Amino acid sequence: MSIPRSYPDLSSVLRVTVLFALLVSGSAGAEYVSYYNDDAVPLTLDATQVAVRMESDPAGVQAEFEALGLEATGREAMAVASWYRIPVAGGLKSDAQIEALVASLASRSDVAFASPVFAGEYGPSILTENIMVLFDESVSAASAEGILFASAGAAYPGDADWADIPGAWFVELATKNGFEALAIANDLALRPQTRAAEPDMIVTGQKAFIPNDTFWPNLWGLNNTGQTGGTNDQDMDAAEAWDVTFGSASIPVAIFDVGTQQNHPDLNLITGVDVTSEGPGDGGPVNSFDNHGTGVTGCVSGIINNALGITGVAPFCPSFSVRMGITTNSAGSFTTSFSWIVNGLTQAEAAGCRVSNHSYEIGATSATFEAKLTETRNNGMVHFVATGNSGAGSIAYPASVPAVNAVGSVDHNGNRSSFSQFGAGIDFTAPGETITMADRTGADGYVAGDYATGSGTSLASPYAAGVAALALSLNPTYSAADVEQLMQVTAVDRGPAGYDTEYGYGFVNANNVVLNTDCPAVMDVTPPALAYSLMVDSSETHFADITIQNVAGATCSDLHWTITEEAVPGGGDCAWLSFSSTSGSATSVSVGSDIHVTVDATGLAGGTYNCNAIINSIGGQADTVAISLTVTCGPEIVVNSSVPFPFSVPMGGTDSANLQFKNEVAAVCDDLIWTITEDAVPGGGDCNWLTVAPAAGVTAPQAFALPLISVDAFGLAPGVYTCNLEIASNDLSDPLVIVPVELTVTGSIANATKGVCYGTQGYNGSGSLVTINPATGAATIIGDTRVGGMPGLAINSLGEMYGVGGSSSAEQDLWRIDAATGAVVYIGPTGVQCFQAMAFDENDVLYGIGNCGDDLLFVVNTATGAVTPGPAVYPDMVGMAFDPVTGALLGAPWHPLALDTLFTIDTGTGITTAIGSLGLGLGIGIGDIHFNSSGFLFGVVGGGANPNNFVSIDKSTGAATIIGPTGVTLTGLAFALDVATSTPESTPLPVPLAHALHGATPNPFNPVTSIRFDMPAAGRVTINVFDTAGRRVATLVDGVRAAGVHDVPFHGDGLASGLYFYEMRTEDYRESRKMMRPLGRATLSLTESERTIRGAPLFSAVRLYCVINVFRFDRPLGSARPCLDAV
Repeated sequence: MSIPRSYPDLSSVLRVTVLFALLVSGSAGAEYVSYYNDDAVPLTLDATQVAVRMESDPAGVQAEFEALGLEATGREAMAVASWYRIPVAGGLKSDAQIEALVASLASRSDVAFASPVFAGEYGPSILTENIMVLFDESVSAASAEGILFASAGAAYPGDADWADIPGAWFVELATKNGFEALAIANDLALRPQTRAAEPDMIVTGQKAFIPNDTFWPNLWGLNNTGQTGGTNDQDMDAAEAWDVTFGSASIPVAIFDVGTQQNHPDLNLITGVDVTSEGPGDGGPVNSFDNHGTGVTGCVSGIINNALGITGVAPFCPSFSVRMGITTNSAGSFTTSFSWIVNGLTQAEAAGCRVSNHSYEIGATSATFEAKLTETRNNGMVHFVATGNSGAGSIAYPASVPAVNAVGSVDHNGNRSSFSQFGAGIDFTAPGETITMADRTGADGYVAGDYATGSGTSLASPYAAGVAALALSLNPTYSAADVEQLMQVTAVDRGPAGYDTEYGYGFVNANNVVLNTDCPAVMDVTPPALAYSLMVDSSETHFADITIQNVAGATCSDLHWTITEEAVPGGGDCAWLSFSSTSGSATSVSVGSDIHVTVDATGLAGGTYNCNAIINSIGGQADTVAISLTVTCGPEIVVNSSVPFPFSVPMGGTDSANLQFKNEVAAVCDDLIWTITEDAVPGGGDCNWLTVAPAAGVTAPQAFALPLISVDAFGLAPGVYTCNLEIASNDLSDPLVIVPVELTVTGSIANATKGVCYGTQGYNGSGSLVTINPATGAATIIGDTRVGGMPGLAINSLGEMYGVGGSSSAEQDLWRIDAATGAVVYIGPTGVQCFQAMAFDENDVLYGIGNCGDDLLFVVNTATGAVTPGPAVYPDMVGMAFDPVTGALLGAPWHPLALDTLFTIDTGTGITTAIGSLGLGLGIGIGDIHFNSSGFLFGVVGGGANPNNFVSIDKSTGAATIIGPTGVTLTGLAFALDVATSTPESTPLPVPLAHALHGATPNPFNPVTSIRFDMPAAGRVTINVFDTAGRRVATLVDGVRAAGVHDVPFHGDGLASGLYFYEMRTEDYRESRKMMRPLGRATLSLTESERTIRGAPLFSAVRLYCVINVFRFDRPLGSARPCLDAV
């Protein structure tokens, strides 16, 4: 999937790209690249020089060097007019310095363009103000022009389809900075709308041969009798070919070189062109070193039978010189530009050239140049390029371009010349060693005469090009591919049998080519069509199903044929089709070729597939055998989703995603009929958390099914749950597909926080967990339990919270509740309908009451939810709680037409004893009750689904006092008594360093207080309580205790008011302290009715008893503050 990109305007492009270049090139060695098609090609920066194109004399640029602390050591005029290379003394120190120098030079009015110099294989490469861009052919000319103006900063974007290349543009940039030109080209190269974008660089090429002497050897390459010491008949058989044709004036050959002498007396020429910066011209040499092209031209178009020096292999085919390079030295190198060559191809095509020769190599690449070679080849021009003269095992560029024929050199024995480059991509070999060639006449040229002797693949390539011209002279209707194929099958094989990377298809033979063109074979192919039928995943071979025969005369050439598969639109590819032979020859009607056909339906979906067998022969004949394959099929299910199908949710969370599977068969095949069921995995729990919708369906061929998989972690503990989805279908090869679904429930079950009052709310439907402020009664929602009407809530000594709930008309379930979120974990069914209330005793035994009017007391198993029935109790007991001080079980029923009463309940017999009325009035029912850690009783009251009130209850009288509205409908109530916070186990206090006995809390007390003592190590300890007469009234501890901090309660019920002493003794420690029980006994009703003094809430036992004392001694309210402050 392509990602849409936006592009900045020109100024942004330049700022970003140039800044990036500066950032990455702070030291020498930064990497610069250009793009050749989609590949980044590294450019090696030459730190010794820069290049400029001047508007005037370049002497003034010295100032820019001096401003940067540099010294220019002169200037060297380049072959291209107005261009100079300026060396820098000592070289530039960093890439950043080069960038700064180029930018400074570009800012001058007398500089038309400034460029860095990049080192190439054959010499320098220099950026220009022009770039070449190949847009995708789907991009309109208007869109392309808009992109060029907006992003490339084009001063003139040129015209669409430049050089007749679809989508090509030759762009003149507005910038004068070579680095910016490179950045713009690279930006365009990476765009999705372009096939390529590249700078039009001035590059250096190398001629493919260097003359060695002035001898006039015989032309052994055209007719070898061993006259030069070679092997007889190791030649191109040109003399034999001339019995058929010398070529045709209508088939000119384009010679791309540094110019051909236009008035040479021994060359057959038509007026050429000069596409360099020194043009226009007629294609002739301009400089004294422009010698190479004349020698190359003679190999093709040397005039025959004129009593002068040499003859070409196609003497009646004229050459058309395309001067595309400038030579300024004798080293064999020249200067060119890819845009020059592209323009030259355009002009060669306009001149009617059907063959082109390129006897050079270039140390750079160009996608635009290659596109033009491809375009002209498609139009009928055959290209030949010298492989290069380094002797390396790889061919040079542009011989490596797929659209050309790469030609290497052989000697007079038919062996590869030692200098001839070879390797993958080589097509042919031809004579190229010790060749007599034309030279520029007179004093010009390589020698003083009109002819010279030379060696190189530069001479082999035009010999091969001349042979192609002979073929086209006989049959100008040939395509480029026809000519290439003809030359391939008629070449004389050298080296290993068949094609090899040293000689290609072999030694080019002119006589074989013309004979096969003058009296070609005539191909006959039978039958015109074949039809096969297979089952899915089967194959068959059919013998002699296709017959190929040569029906030409007996003296004509052999038939050379090839078979290729061609896909038919809408018929799929041809991977299912193969042949026993893909090439061969037939000499006559009596000797034909029988081809075996193999069809293979392995991996194919049902349907009909069509493919054409295309049989081509040398000479351009083609025949087609239409082949069809019908594959019968049923549906095929393919699951595209990841397996196992994963989900991860927190406790109580939900999620969903689409499972995706496809009927992976052709449109003519059957529908996929499927159903999905859930199947529990051993050890993975049941599948109640998983649903699929829809669970059945019909899916057409090539269509997708997208059932929605939903998971619900309601009631699940943290962990991993697995369930299999079984997809049953009418796919006979795979009727049952298993897709594991994996649910990870994250989080942990948090315990209740010590001292916090919790409640469950929600009369019907989904419920939630809340906390209650004991001072105001206000409830704060923690989170949803998703269990409606949860009437029972209980918290054990570890802080584990349990609730019971569900539909009141069905047996209810036991749940574990996460105190942090309200999420629940399902434990199991209680088997009890109308569960009314529950509470833990001091031993963490969970009791419950319920059963819809015929109420029973029972014990609840917290591991399974199952109950053990106990005695019957007073009916409609909706609230129950164990007193943490006395251990007594208290209960409160609800009567809509009577006053509620507080009871004690005997857990052994179920006998209930009334304590007293709550006194709240008729119809104001109790919801639930619970004690806090200090033994004070609280409850929630209010009828039906209406929000209820939080109350305090005097456990000795039953009297209730409203504290405030909860704002919700509470159904369950529980305090967390001495429990851990957030973790299943309590966090112990640090082990003390010494024994210690702490003050009682509260003190004064009435009737309960708590005494803390420290044990630095395990040991025996006693704690006794004495009255002022020294009588022991209680023993609180007598035995061994572990190291740590310990709390022990003291119940003062039955003791008179007054002063008491408590004493701690160990083997080496003894300490005593005082505590006071005040006169009288305060009731909860009194305390709560006077629960606020000056707006200060009184929750703790310490403050409560202080207020009681204030009222007992009849102090005015204004004196309460010193009493509170003193406690």
